[in-house]
Amino acid sequence: MNLEFAPLSACVLISGASDLLSAAPRLEELGRQCGQKNVEAQLRFLLTVPYFGNKIPHAVLLYNQDNELSAAVIVLEYRWRQLGLGVFAPMDPDGDLTVLSAPELQSAAASMAAEFLMQKQARAVYLVARFGAQIAGTQPVTILHRDLRRTLPLLGSLDETLALMGSRSRRNMRNFSRRAIKEFGAVFYPDCDISEEELIEINRVCAYPVPDWVSSWRYHSTHTIPGGFIAGLRSDKGEWLSLLGGRRYGDITIIDWQMNRIDLGSISIGTAMRYFQTEHDIAMGRKWLRFNGSTLHSIQNAFQQETVTDLLWMRFPYSLNLVRHLCAKLLPDSNRLKAMLTGSDTSLNIAPHAAPTEPQTASYEEDEQSTSSVVKNRAIAASR
Repeated sequence: MNLEFAPLSACVLISGASDLLSAAPRLEELGRQCGQKNVEAQLRFLLTVPYFGNKIPHAVLLYNQDNELSAAVIVLEYRWRQLGLGVFAPMDPDGDLTVLSAPELQSAAASMAAEFLMQKQARAVYLVARFGAQIAGTQPVTILHRDLRRTLPLLGSLDETLALMGSRSRRNMRNFSRRAIKEFGAVFYPDCDISEEELIEINRVCAYPVPDWVSSWRYHSTHTIPGGFIAGLRSDKGEWLSLLGGRRYGDITIIDWQMNRIDLGSISIGTAMRYFQTEHDIAMGRKWLRFNGSTLHSIQNAFQQETVTDLLWMRFPYSLNLVRHLCAKLLPDSNRLKAMLTGSDTSLNIAPHAAPTEPQTASYEEDEQSTSSVVKNRAIAASR
């Protein structure tokens, strides 16, 4: 490692949810010093996510030559039953909570943490970082730059904020909110008094229902995590038409999920719900509204564009193409690590030093589910 490029000299590994929670105040302070806010609150939330249940959380703490904590890298390790598989992936796929460091140390911290894990016999290390500079230290086998659109800037008024959107999006937001009031007597509640049983029942009549245990997690996470909330749109008959859940941190609201009934005719109740939520957050003085995983709704065209870098390191012989494809067969198709292993992602150009491509944006005017959407752009893969 080039210490002139990266003044980091020692790594310490902590493992397990309890140890990470014990270290959370130190990580919060590190994030504050590096301009990364709400680290502890986000970590506590992510450690409750049920999809992570069969993975082991780890943090690589990186110290400088004065023995000061200068960076941290937070990952999950895949396991089979209780056996760690030596395959590491980011806890946060959008990179907010993967590499905690000053911007100029992001590249070096990611590279040093990956090298440290490889020395501990890791087979593969997949990280998401936020930098555009040259990779320091050990080079990854795959590098992929991608653009995210997930955060709506909230301006001084609702009209100013809606003006960021296209004319059709503005028209639909206003039209469906008026129809919700006229046809259902809809009233927006920024903090719902709803039971776990009600939430589970509503989920069953919504578009894209999730298993009951996921609905239970949604309920409990919003009631136990600091800043958690459930907002809803209720008819004059007392029926919940749409619900969304998320977290409020200072001047930002993060939406983690949304439920929309599918038996309401031609109205897009999900669009109406987004309108009322946006209106409420502006009235409360918040500056940002983030949809975790983004949204396929066309309002994403008004979202801020962010660039993240996917990095994959692999130890020989696991870096061989044949072995990579065999490993990928163990992962579901929606898994981003699988795309990194196989190069099957449409934004991943396997030709080394590929020229940047123009961003391709998907736009759906009345999509009812907040789901993963990435503006794919500037793919560079160094496959060896």
